[in-house]
Amino acid sequence: MKKYIVITIVLVAIAALAAFRFDIINKVHDGITAKPIAKPIAIQSIPTPVLVPIVKRIAIPSTYIIKITVVDLEQDLIDTYKHISSKQRKVLLDVIMEASVKYNVSPLVLYSIISIESGFRFQILHNPTTIRVSKKKVKIQAIGGTGIVYEIWGDMLKEVGIIETRYDLFDPSTNIMACAFIFDHYKQKPLKKGTKNPSESAMRRYFGGNFKAYSDKIQAKMGRIIFKKIYK
Repeated sequence: MKKYIVITIVLVAIAALAAFRFDIINKVHDGITAKPIAKPIAIQSIPTPVLVPIVKRIAIPSTYIIKITVVDLEQDLIDTYKHISSKQRKVLLDVIMEASVKYNVSPLVLYSIISIESGFRFQILHNPTTIRVSKKKVKIQAIGGTGIVYEIWGDMLKEVGIIETRYDLFDPSTNIMACAFIFDHYKQKPLKKGTKNPSESAMRRYFGGNFKAYSDKIQAKMGRIIFKKIYK
C-alpha cells in the first residue's frame, strides 16, 4: 500500500514539474513573438572612393630662374661692341632701362633691336628705299641706332615730345626713346598673322610689314644673351 502511495506522489510531482516547464516555455515564446520583427536593412552600394593625388609644391631655387639684368647687357656690350667706351655703355644702358620702364618694353628687346639695326652705331643713315603711302611712292631713309623712319614717324614723335626735328634722331638717347615708343605703339595693334604674342607681332611690324625673318633675327640675338647667361 505504501508502495502505491509513493508511486502516486512521484507521478504527481512529475506532472506538476512538466506543467510548470510548459508554462515557462509559453511565456518565453509569447515574449519573443510579441516583439516586432525588424525590417531587413537595405544594402546600399557604396561608391568607390576617388583618390585625389596630393601635389607637393617643390621650391625651385632662384639659381634655376633665368633673369637678364643690366649687368648681362653690359657684358654683351663689352664682348661684342668694342667701339663703345665704358662711359658710352653707361649712358646707353641707362636710357634703355628708362625707355623700358616708360613704354613697358623689355630692355632685352630694345637692346636686341639696336644690335640688329645698327650694331650700336647711332650716327648712321640706313640704305634708302621707296615705299607706297596713301597710293603715293615715298622715298624713306631710316636714321640712327634703331632705324627710325622720320618720314613715317616724325609727326607723331613731335606730338609726344620725343623729337623737334629730324636730326634729333641721331642722338642715341632720343633714338632709343623713339624706338620704345614705336614698339609700344605696335604692341597695341591686333596680332600679325602667325605671331603668338604682342611683342612678336610688334617685332615684325617694326621692320615695316610682317617680316618673320626680321623678328627671328631679334629673337636670335635675345637667345644668344640668354644662352650666355646659362652657360657662363
